[in-house]
Amino acid sequence: KANASCTYKYSVDAKIKGGEEIDVTANVDIFCESVGIFKKEPAIRHCINVRDAVGRISNKGNKYDSDTEAPVKGLDKWFCFAQSSKTGKILGVFYPKKEKEWIVNIKKSIASTFQANYKGTTVATETDSQSKHKSHY
Repeated sequence: KANASCTYKYSVDAKIKGGEEIDVTANVDIFCESVGIFKKEPAIRHCINVRDAVGRISNKGNKYDSDTEAPVKGLDKWFCFAQSSKTGKILGVFYPKKEKEWIVNIKKSIASTFQANYKGTTVATETDSQSKHKSHY
C-alpha cells in the first residue's frame, strides 16, 4: 500500500456562454491510495479532495473584480483516478454517478494535470464527459 500525499493550488480559466471568462482556483489534496494493476497495466490509484474552491468572472478588460468572486459549490466530494505507472496516462476517473457535468469536467481536468506533467508523457487531446468539448495538453 502506498501512503504518499501532497496539496497543490489548482487554477483553470475558461470562456462561458456570452463571452465572459471565469477563473476557478482551489486547494487540491492528493492521496496515493494504492499501487496495483488496472486495465492490465501497472497503475497508481490517487484519491483527491478539492477544497476552498473560488470562482471569479472577468470583465471585458480581463480583470477580475472581487464583487464577482464566490465559493464554487459541488467540488468538495472526493474522487479517484487510476494512472499508468509506466506512461502516466490516466486510465480511469471515478466519481459519483449523479455528479453534474461541469463538476466531472473540472475533476477530469485536475486528473489530466497529472498526465500532462508526468515525466515522458506525450501531448494529449481529451474530450469532456459529454464528448462536447476538447482540451489540449
